[in-house]
Amino acid sequence: MTIDQTLLACIRKADFDYNLIENGDRILVGLSGGKDSMALVHVLNNYRKFKDKNFTFVAVFLDLGFSFPHRKEMEEYALKEGFELVIYDATTVAPILEAHREKGLLPCSICTKIKKACINKAAHEL
Repeated sequence: MTIDQTLLACIRKADFDYNLIENGDRILVGLSGGKDSMALVHVLNNYRKFKDKNFTFVAVFLDLGFSFPHRKEMEEYALKEGFELVIYDATTVAPILEAHREKGLLPCSICTKIKKACINKAAHEL
């Protein structure tokens, strides 16, 4: 079995066991561009093609105001694969994090809380 088939089987089993995705659902997926989120988007995109599945998803990349060298590749991939990609403007975050870093006060929890707030805001707007 290929890795795609294995991941699809795992998602299908989890969906069946826990009733995770219902027909008509619109799912937001945070997309960082890393391996984990790219794999999730890839598998969800394939899973929605199953004949008994009727859901959509939108991948959201939070533009926190830092360098984003792979933006073009992510946009091309979304276009090629046929899913919606939203680049969500959260550029006000970078100066906040920079100010905390300059003071020596940048625990991961601050960044995590800010990103969670941004993704929740994006979800409500979308």
